[in-house]
Amino acid sequence: MGACKKFPCKYLGMPLSDSRLKMVDYEKYIDKILAKVRCWKLGLMGLDGRLMLVKQVLSAMLVFQIIALAQPIWLHKFVDKIRRGFLWECKEVVVGARESSMKLAGHGLLLVLLVLLQGGVAQSREWYVGDQKGWTFGVEGWPNSPTFKPFREGDVLVFKYDRAAQNVIQVDDFGFGTCTRHPANATVYDSGNDRIRLSRGLINFINGVSDNCYKGGVKISLTVRP
Repeated sequence: MGACKKFPCKYLGMPLSDSRLKMVDYEKYIDKILAKVRCWKLGLMGLDGRLMLVKQVLSAMLVFQIIALAQPIWLHKFVDKIRRGFLWECKEVVVGARESSMKLAGHGLLLVLLVLLQGGVAQSREWYVGDQKGWTFGVEGWPNSPTFKPFREGDVLVFKYDRAAQNVIQVDDFGFGTCTRHPANATVYDSGNDRIRLSRGLINFINGVSDNCYKGGVKISLTVRP
């Protein structure tokens, strides 16, 4: 411990102290994590690459600190927010300016944490199924084409179609695979302009008219994140 002549200090890149560490003591550590997940990197890697980054690299940074430090719960929640934001949709967090005093930086970090932990940065959005084409033939690949769509709990799917020739049925996995109304009490929508608010989990929709689902691919399956 010769490198630490006075506390607080850093040893092997970790903040150490003879008393409880404050939020501001973790600022540089959080900055290192944020530097790994800049928005511009989204254009250079696919979902698999982003998943590898958040699971292997960022998790390893946490484990390295856990070896020597009992990390506070708020830090784990904060890092999880950063990882989810980068994995599913780009949300960068700026933690204070370098020229700010340590006191002001600590207050700024606290405000960012409060906003993130309360979910203040998340806003529901509307997704028009099939985009300009609407709920029609070949829509099955729409959730991932032309780009991956990060569906979140509370978002709204808008189905637009000719009600004389189409409908929308929310089905389970069996119903999706067989293009049948399953379970028997599955909800059927037929207004031609349906608005469905999403809940978390795997959700499936099919067209139950004629063989539009089986032969025309008028069905979608999507994963909704919290």
